[in-house]
Amino acid sequence: MATSVDQQLSIYLTDVHAIELQALEQVKRARKVAGDPELEAAFAEHMRETERHRTYVEDRMMARSWAPVPQKDLTGKVSGVGMALFARFQPDTPGKLVVHAYAYERMEMAAYDLLGRLADRAGDDETAVLMTDEVLFDERAAAGRVQSLFDQALEASLQEAGVKA
Repeated sequence: MATSVDQQLSIYLTDVHAIELQALEQVKRARKVAGDPELEAAFAEHMRETERHRTYVEDRMMARSWAPVPQKDLTGKVSGVGMALFARFQPDTPGKLVVHAYAYERMEMAAYDLLGRLADRAGDDETAVLMTDEVLFDERAAAGRVQSLFDQALEASLQEAGVKA
């Protein structure tokens, strides 16, 4: 079924809404099992950013007279819990969490970059600016923060696993 660029933009907004809900489930749980105060603080900070991004997306959907898709949102939440549980039951939880968080930030960067480009094509300047100037900027910064924690996560992982380095 063919859709217009405008309709596709609204569909992409529902997609990133589910992504943000998935991320929220992950960071809520990640900060509780991070195994290191600095990692825990980074996840707590990102939880606040993720909540803000969810609100931005909801505002843009509302402005376009669209609503979140319950099935997408539920799938995002459930899969977010699953990933957090996977990391929790590994012998090197901090490392698993940071690797996943970094990969997830990069995926979000791509999703918001694409969303911003589509908003440009649809002539929705407000969505384009918000998604690229605010959210994409935050996602890039978050990826950099997570990357800066690689050594810290490695040390915490080795300690948790009882490895003498």
